[in-house]
Amino acid sequence: MHKPVSILIPAYDATDFIDECIDSIELQSYFKNNNKYEIIVGVDGCPDTGSYVTEMSYRYSNFNIVMMDSNMGPYVTLNTLMSIAKYDTIIVFSAKNAMLCSFI
Repeated sequence: MHKPVSILIPAYDATDFIDECIDSIELQSYFKNNNKYEIIVGVDGCPDTGSYVTEMSYRYSNFNIVMMDSNMGPYVTLNTLMSIAKYDTIIVFSAKNAMLCSFI
């Protein structure tokens, strides 16, 4: 049985990378037939990233966006995301990385 998991992604100036990042997460076999996960993107005060993530959000299930009012840095953004995560198991992921292998 799969553990529920919250995937937290702080993002700033990530319009060139965020699609690949989220696609790589959604394509993991761990999430096939498993609805007990969430992806939370924390947009760190970047209007371009905020608009882009909002426009692409319809493509993903279990997807939430948190918009920071101003650039607070990844530490504050990540702590904000942790405070709203639904699940105890948390994966912190960079908006500029792709998940290349499944995890157990």
